Amino acid sequence: MKGSVSDNFPQNWYIFVASIMASVQLYKRIDLWAQVVAIILPWVIFFIVPKEGRVFHLEHIVASYFIVGICQVASAIINRFRLPDEYKAKGRKRYVQALVGIIVFTFAGYMLNILIFVFMVLLYASPAMALWYLIITALELKKLTAPVSDIIDTGIKETHLQ
Repeated sequence: MKGSVSDNFPQNWYIFVASIMASVQLYKRIDLWAQVVAIILPWVIFFIVPKEGRVFHLEHIVASYFIVGICQVASAIINRFRLPDEYKAKGRKRYVQALVGIIVFTFAGYMLNILIFVFMVLLYASPAMALWYLIITALELKKLTAPVSDIIDTGIKETHLQ
């Protein structure tokens, strides 16, 4: 039967997949660029603004670690529920485990009254975690922007799962 739904199935499936993935892709693009700006902007401001006119001091850069961390934790929570599993990067699970470990480590440091030690560790761990999550986000965006025609033929191909 010409013109039936089954004849138009590949085209309809393409439109359906493309419309769903467009909103997820937009979110991931915003997520990626927000992270880049949050990581780079404090350093740019710190080094460009002359010292005497600087409202932004070194302690603000340390505070920006917390801002980046909060944004990335929020992003990790949103991605946990919004991003389809087949598009999640392999490192995401390990990142979340490391994040939980840091939260437990910080809580233990507070309970043992050794927060200064915890903050010294976080001073170096935070930038590493921020870059790690930025890489995870970029990898996931790369998977999301794979040609939809590759995905439609046989469902999601194995190459897009890795």
